[in-house]
Amino acid sequence: MPSHEDIRRFTQQLAKETNYSIVDEAIESRVVLLSKHRSQKERP
Repeated sequence: MPSHEDIRRFTQQLAKETNYSIVDEAIESRVVLLSKHRSQKERP
């Protein structure tokens, strides 16, 4: 199973290529949420 860090790196690349933004994540669940619209909760 991939680590959360692996998933986060993959999601960052995916976000860059699709113009989506990372808006939230749950480390214990290994989940990173992308959104087409930027949010105040957006993370770097």
